[in-house]
Parts: sequence; structure tokens; C-alpha cells
Amino acid sequence: MIQQLIVTATVTTDAYPGVINAATVSSSTPDPLPSNNTADDPVKVPALDDLSITKGLLSSMVVGRPAVYRLTVTNRGPTEAPGPLSVTDKLPTGLTAISAKGVPVTGAQAPGIAAQTTCSIAATISCTLPGALAAGTAAVIDVTVQVGPSAYPSVTNSATVTSATADTDPSNNSSTVTSPVTPLAGLALTKALVGTGPDSSGLLSWRLSITNSGPNVSDAPLTVVDQLPIGLSYKDFSGSTDWSCRSGGRSVQCAFVGTLGAGASAAVLIQTTVSASPGTALVNRATLRGVTGPTIAVADAGYSVPPATPVTPPTTTPPRTPPGSSSPVTPPPATTPPNPSGRLPNTGVDISPMLLTAALLLLAGVALCLGGRGRRLRRH
Repeated sequence: MIQQLIVTATVTTDAYPGVINAATVSSSTPDPLPSNNTADDPVKVPALDDLSITKGLLSSMVVGRPAVYRLTVTNRGPTEAPGPLSVTDKLPTGLTAISAKGVPVTGAQAPGIAAQTTCSIAATISCTLPGALAAGTAAVIDVTVQVGPSAYPSVTNSATVTSATADTDPSNNSSTVTSPVTPLAGLALTKALVGTGPDSSGLLSWRLSITNSGPNVSDAPLTVVDQLPIGLSYKDFSGSTDWSCRSGGRSVQCAFVGTLGAGASAAVLIQTTVSASPGTALVNRATLRGVTGPTIAVADAGYSVPPATPVTPPTTTPPRTPPGSSSPVTPPPATTPPNPSGRLPNTGVDISPMLLTAALLLLAGVALCLGGRGRRLRRH
């Protein structure tokens, strides 16, 4: 006769990775074959673990610069997670892998796990942790990427951890982080004098221009500081509605709050009055602030105040002192030299015939007068 006994037991974490359950039968009567009174059954107990991964950014994301993601894989237990464990990170457009490696950190990191971690670099980064990860411990992987222009204005990156065993909570097996990306805008500041000098209103104008050579747009507020030299005073400004200017002492601050696309420029006109002395050389310097990336941030322009026109005094002949005399002799006044030629000194016209004709007419007039007087006397 065969009797069966079914025993139900709860498997605890101590049972992993397996147990041997032994059973013994005995009775009050002698057993002719006691060697088969005991039986055991080895049982494999599968791992029961909860793997999780978190992803964080160790540095800011700036176009043209590297950035580092940190991946932390944690085994929340209750049993160890037998290896190998796989971590994948598919990089989005705009990010290019530079390196990926396990790194030792203080805290609950599994001993030696960093050295055991191996990674391959491609569009998808794949890392393998060959050993088991004990419950309550972690493994850390740093992924370094190059940030390209297409990553702007933000980039989203996800990483996933998997293992050969079932996970009690697969919802935390992936981690995603979205990061803002600072654009790379090659900004250059230029400064030039408008015209060659003050306009009809007496104002001297300076043009300040910001040019963006790209590759991204510049949408951060920009500030241009114009430090006026002594001899110039701020009067006013003119520009688009994206510009605003204010002055404090000799410093003029102009803020640009618009968006400057790749290849675009924005200019503002600063008007000043001139009080510098004639002949003064003025150097006006402006500085661009609040930018990242390759930048030409300082620009100079100059203006030379015209010198005063000298006044030439009239030339006079100093008195002449004769030899042996202490009193100077004043030269006689200038006289017109005689003109024996009979020609006018300024026109060169010969007036001799005209003088002769005038004399003859005068004599004829005198003769007529005398003849008329004689006739009146004879009548009387």
C-alpha cells in the first residue's frame, strides 16, 4: 500500500539558487531495509530580482562640446541578479558617441563591477556586465557624447537594462532624460563711424552690428556695452524694436532680445555729441556680453576732431634803424611811380590820344566864349 503526503512550503530568498529537501519515514516496527527510509530532492530556485536603471546628465548640453550621461543600474532584490546584464543606449539624432565605460563610485556599488563592464561604441551603445549583481548593489556606466547642431533646441535620450531572469517590476527597466541644448552661434561685433564726422545737427553717430555665422540661431538676450571716451556724450539711439539702450555715466548699454538666425545681423545706431578739443583723437570701444561659442566680442572705432584753422596776421615792414643811430627810421609811405608811357597802370590802355582831343575841345570852347563876348561889347 502506498501513502502520499503533500507538503506546501514558502520559498524564501535564502533558498536561492537552490535547496535540497529531505524526507524520512519511520515506524514502531523494525524495518528490514532502513536504507530507503530517507529520500531527498534537490530543487533549483530561480532568481527573483528587480533591476532598475536611472539616467542623468553630468554636464550641460552645448552644441560643439562633449556631454556626459551617467547610467546607474541597481538590483532592488530580493535575490542577486545573475549575469550577464545588458545595458543599451540608442543615441538620438544630434549626439555622437565618444566613449562608454564602467566607473567606480563610492556607495552601494558592487565590488569590481566597473572593471568587469565592457562597452561597444556605435549609434547604439551596448554594455555588458558579466557578473552577478547582488541585491542592494549598483553598477555605474558613464557615456560621453559629442553634441551636434541638430541636437538644438533639446534632445531626448533613453537607456534600458535587461537580464536573462524575469523582472518583478519591468516598468523601471528604462530611463529617459530630456535636456535643453544651448545653441552654438558664432557671433561677431563690429563698430563703425557713420560718415566722416558730425551731421548737420552736430551729432556723431556710431553703428554697432552683431552678426551670427551659425550654425545655430542665437535666441539668448545679448548686451552690447559702449564705453564712451572723454569728449563724447550719449544723446540717443535708433534701431528695431528688439533693441533698447540706456546710459549711465560714460557707459551705454544696449540690449538685443530678438532671435538672430544663422547668417543674420542686427544693428543699432548710437548718437553722441562731441565736446573734445580740436585735434583730439577719440577711440570708442564696444563689448558684446552674454554669449557662448566662438565670439568676436570687442570692436573699436575712432574719430579725430579736426584741428583749429590758424589765423595768419597781416605782414608789416618793421622800422629800419640806420647804422650809428638808436632811433628807427619809419619808411616813407608808398607812392605811385610816374608813368611816362601814358598807359593806365591797371588796364594798360594808352590815354594820350584822348588827352589831346580833350585839350583841343577845351581850347575851342574858350575861343567861342571870347568871340561872343567881343560882339556884345561892340554893340554897346
